[in-house]
Amino acid sequence: MKLLSLLQGGKVEDQIGYHRACEQLCSEGFLETYRAIPFLGRHTSAAWATLCRETLSTAAEIQADAVFFQFFHDHRMPCPDDLVAALRALPAKPALFTSAGDSFGLFTRSFPSAFRSVSRAADVTFLTGMGYMADSLVNSGSRNIVLMPNGFCQTRFAAGVPVNQPEFDVVFVGSNSKARNPFSYIRRLQRERYRQITLLQLHYGSRFALYGRGWEGFKSWQGPIPYAEQQTKSQQGRVIVGGYPGGLMDYYTSDRVLIAIASGVPFVDYWTPRVDTLFRQGEHWHLYRNEQEMLATIDRLLAMTDQDRRQLGVVTAEYAGRKHQQYHRMKNMLAIVRDQRAARHRGVHPALPGLEYFLPEVDVTAEMSFAVRAWNG
Repeated sequence: MKLLSLLQGGKVEDQIGYHRACEQLCSEGFLETYRAIPFLGRHTSAAWATLCRETLSTAAEIQADAVFFQFFHDHRMPCPDDLVAALRALPAKPALFTSAGDSFGLFTRSFPSAFRSVSRAADVTFLTGMGYMADSLVNSGSRNIVLMPNGFCQTRFAAGVPVNQPEFDVVFVGSNSKARNPFSYIRRLQRERYRQITLLQLHYGSRFALYGRGWEGFKSWQGPIPYAEQQTKSQQGRVIVGGYPGGLMDYYTSDRVLIAIASGVPFVDYWTPRVDTLFRQGEHWHLYRNEQEMLATIDRLLAMTDQDRRQLGVVTAEYAGRKHQQYHRMKNMLAIVRDQRAARHRGVHPALPGLEYFLPEVDVTAEMSFAVRAWNG
């Protein structure tokens, strides 16, 4: 398979986990050829024209049989229809696929028009959440929509082992931002996050460490931290707490969730539908539905012996390392696109995609109606 990736970044290092995953897949023989072009910031007329020429010339040079529009949802990007048509016209007739890495849909932000366009044209669209997020694209004419949850960047982060003597009982990593629309669903979630942090501050005091922007005035605030440091800061706690998610669509988790789970520290997070098919409740993570459950869950974990709690986190980190890196997500997407393309070339209807991220005890056949939408093959 010869792959050209348009990466969401000003440089390929901005998506280093996916980039290194493809390089590794080349060394393993899964990919024959791989090239990457960053697209972020190339939205002006001149920059977009240059990006299109570079994309077409590179795809032609390597005879790409797959082109990946990775996280192509910067709202500034122009309509990609002409680029898509030109890629389709190349002699190699590459498969086109795209992905969304954030939450969009009915109760959150709308998908940008450029993403809707490329999704309608794509052979497969991969989403990090389903439910109303997928419904929004189906209603726009997209087909072959497949769940592909976020993974953690295996280059920046490792399946870790926590420190022996953590400084804090509870750690939270996340910012206090405000949506422009005071009546939006996101604004309501942000208010819930603020109440959550207030409660954690009151309950744990100096045993609580708060990292992120916008928390000035909280005594537990440790200041903002770079993205790549969030795992090491999280490992300074006996328990990590996640915030309210950016939406309640099926399966959705941000990459912060995966980074926390891979840290080797027990992780307490808000429940969203069907996420218990990805990680095992009460073992890999500890989900709550309200603030009272959150505090009770944290206290239960803190009451464990240090050895038992540490072992719980380490086993979870090892599981995440085996199955939930961005490397695993990239390989799964490529296998789905490869199998679909091969079936079409044989003149047969492509089978439902193989999904590699579910727990081993999950009935994957039963999950297909939730994890795959509008599959036309």
